[in-house]
Amino acid sequence: MGSAMQQRGYERGDAQRLQRCINDMVAVLALPAVWQGRPPAVVIATLLDGLLRLEHLDAVSIRLKVPVDGAPQEILRRSPEAEPGTAPRRASFRLGIGEEIGVLEASSARPDFPTPSEVLLLQVAASQAAIALQEARRFGEQRRAAQELERCVDERTAEVKAVKDELAGDLVAMIGLHQLGARLIAQRNLKDVLAEVLEATINLQSADFGMVQLYDEGEQALELLAQRGFNADFVERFRFVRSDTPSSCGRALAAGARVIVDDIETDPAFEGLRTAARASGFRAVQSTPLLSRTGRMLGMLNTQFRAPHRPSERELHLTDLYGRLAADLIERKQNDEDLRRTQDELAHVSRVTTLGELASSIAHEVNQPLAAVAANGAACLRWLAAQPPNLDEARAAVERVVRDANRAADVVSRVRAFVRRGAAQRSAMDVLDAMREAASLVLDRARHHDVGINVVEAPRLPMVLADRVQLQQVLVNLAINAIEAMSMVSGRPRVLEFEARESAPDGVLVMVRDCGPGLPPGQRERVFEPFLTTKADGMGMGLAISRSIIEAHSGKLWATPNPAGGECFQFTLPTSPTAPLN
Repeated sequence: MGSAMQQRGYERGDAQRLQRCINDMVAVLALPAVWQGRPPAVVIATLLDGLLRLEHLDAVSIRLKVPVDGAPQEILRRSPEAEPGTAPRRASFRLGIGEEIGVLEASSARPDFPTPSEVLLLQVAASQAAIALQEARRFGEQRRAAQELERCVDERTAEVKAVKDELAGDLVAMIGLHQLGARLIAQRNLKDVLAEVLEATINLQSADFGMVQLYDEGEQALELLAQRGFNADFVERFRFVRSDTPSSCGRALAAGARVIVDDIETDPAFEGLRTAARASGFRAVQSTPLLSRTGRMLGMLNTQFRAPHRPSERELHLTDLYGRLAADLIERKQNDEDLRRTQDELAHVSRVTTLGELASSIAHEVNQPLAAVAANGAACLRWLAAQPPNLDEARAAVERVVRDANRAADVVSRVRAFVRRGAAQRSAMDVLDAMREAASLVLDRARHHDVGINVVEAPRLPMVLADRVQLQQVLVNLAINAIEAMSMVSGRPRVLEFEARESAPDGVLVMVRDCGPGLPPGQRERVFEPFLTTKADGMGMGLAISRSIIEAHSGKLWATPNPAGGECFQFTLPTSPTAPLN
């Protein structure tokens, strides 16, 4: 009976131990669910605390071969119930294959430690911990990779944004440069053009001062044309700068390349000009030469700064573009001025040549009043010699002498004006007066070829804005061509006709008609080409010069058939906005 009861007690104890082992195993197997998403330090701490409670161990620890995602390399837990001074029994279990991760170590003072069930439980715990730590390590590596990727993406995004912003800035700058160029091309005053380029460059570089200079080839010096921010003393001192001046613009002139002085206080070459720079308030300066496309010096574009400074490469690149625009405009203005002087010289030569062709007409016009002067002078002497002298008749003769002398003087004045040398002087004038004067200049030539001249009067014709001498030159040239064309006509009247009428909008149309043979249709545009002539002794420049003169007056010259036979050369001229009707 007693042995049976003892046997049942053993069985109950075994069952309880088995149940406890099962419970402990279930608790260990449930740990991965608790560890999900937790850092390795939490995984290790949770495992060690759980093993101390489950197995009644004296101590349990984990040593990591390599730290995992910030977890301590060794973690130890001791049971508060462990008796000090006792020599515990230890058991070690690998975390992973071949201690890939580390070692789990448990210790207890019990003589039967570790029992088979404890070994099994600790092995399962070590396996679970190894899996969790490997997952944590992989998760950490993935997280770090993701963070690195995000960092790289952020860096690339920032770089792309910076490039985008820079390109957007460059686009805005290029649009501004294009708009600036379009505005400047329409301007005629070079000083205003360069002042606007200077203002744009100052704004581009955020400069505090600026000046632009033109190069005078005769003086071999830079002449100040426009500036912003400087006092009168500085302007006077730098009105002319030569290549031997130690200033940045003088050095840039000598080198033919840009000079940048980041800080004038530390630049040895600037020593002699520091006092003037301090008085003007700047510490840094850059000077960009304005060069033609063939490398010829045209001027200098300068910006100054109150503090030590160096413009960025982007700013310098855009400054070069502004400088290129300024240089092209300077060269264009200079070329236009050279062309204008050449045209004036050519027109003068043409007028002198025309004058030679009109020599007989001029001599006839002068001879008539001079002969009348002689005759009236002789008559005056006779009246004065009479006894008694006839003073009334003598006075009348003297008055006729004065009148005829003034007629001769007027002819000479017209000739002198016609051949004068100089730049065009445009003013409000009556185009009918110009037509009458041209008709008087060719009158004798017309009579010689039996050509009648008719000037058609137009009522209330607006005044035109033109140079009187150049307009006469065009009219005389067209009239001479018409007279020579009609010299070959027979069987019908030869008539040279001048007519002017109002032409919309804001212009006057002038027509010179003849009754000659006319021009072949294919020749009407070619006759305005230089050196093309139908005369045996012609130069072929008259019509070309006439067209250039009219176009310089913002007009147009062309030829059309005359309905009555012959040719009609006509041109337009702008009206003077302030002049009254004639």
